[in-house]
Amino acid sequence: MISVKSFSAITGRIFIILLNLVLTIPSMNGQGRTGNGIPVVSGETISPQASGIKLELLFDGIADLYYYGDKETEHFLIVQQNGQVFTIYVPKQIRRPDAEDGPSAYAACTSVILLAMADAPELEEKIRNITLDRESLVSLMHDYHEYLAGSDAGISYEVRPHALEVRVGIYSGYRSEVYKVNPGGERDGLTMDPAFYPAIGLSLTSPLPRITRNLSLALDIQAAKRYVYGYYIEDILDPEKTTFEELHLHSVIMQVDLLAGYSFGAGRVIPFLCAGVTGQGIIKDDSRLDSDTVEEDIVISQSEPFSLEKKFRPGILLGAGLTYNLFLSQALFLRLDYSYLFGDSMFSSVRSAGISAGIIF
Repeated sequence: MISVKSFSAITGRIFIILLNLVLTIPSMNGQGRTGNGIPVVSGETISPQASGIKLELLFDGIADLYYYGDKETEHFLIVQQNGQVFTIYVPKQIRRPDAEDGPSAYAACTSVILLAMADAPELEEKIRNITLDRESLVSLMHDYHEYLAGSDAGISYEVRPHALEVRVGIYSGYRSEVYKVNPGGERDGLTMDPAFYPAIGLSLTSPLPRITRNLSLALDIQAAKRYVYGYYIEDILDPEKTTFEELHLHSVIMQVDLLAGYSFGAGRVIPFLCAGVTGQGIIKDDSRLDSDTVEEDIVISQSEPFSLEKKFRPGILLGAGLTYNLFLSQALFLRLDYSYLFGDSMFSSVRSAGISAGIIF
């Protein structure tokens, strides 16, 4: 029978063994994992230049690809089987390779890759046209491995593309809205002028790399101050009595668009189409209804607050536009869109068209 003292000693020894394992496994050969599950190794095990730096392992095959980044530069290390290391320094503000005034940094990077993969001449065209990002370089390493090995056998690790790569953008635009009064509704006979107003917004957009980079999702949030004017003339049976009504819709609105987009091509100027759902809500309302009744040369004026039946209108949106890539991480965009917002007993629908332009970081 095991005594309490012996049991405590055995338990303590097991705890120490497990603790050593926990502390040893992540540091085995300098390895660990990032929060995204990507293997990490100590830089000194790869190159003296990376001493003290944790390197992410992006590809492990005939040749390996490691990565680390700082504030201004992304660093990629290609390590051959013989231990030779080729380092690629990619400035985060580097221009695209198709820019007419593109700096030599891009050419310098591709020259290093060409040197590292000199034994695979058939990949030269792909290397010269490559986009210097993680996903493209991992794909190139995969092709390089297949070229030398004849298949993808022997690939120990290959990082998957991110599910999302969210980018932030800001934009401003101008919109026009047309209100259709519901026939037979409470304001039948009301004539509404079109509304024209500027707007400013924030955009969160991301491609879907695991499907295709041509497909993307976007969440746009915009705010605007809108003024809409409407009027109504009511002739009473008494020919000497007439009522004039004026509707002033003053409101601060917020519109949210959730869109799926598809882009065409991979050049500097890229056209795209988008479609999705939209919603427009009133967050501040200062509307009023003015009326003037004329009877026997006497005018009776009245003004009272007015509130729309619905503060929120859902709808659908269709759009098209162009993206102009400035740098690998920045782009300008221009979008034209048309939306249809569902109505209520007062307005059967609201049709809206807009133009917006901005920058994505």
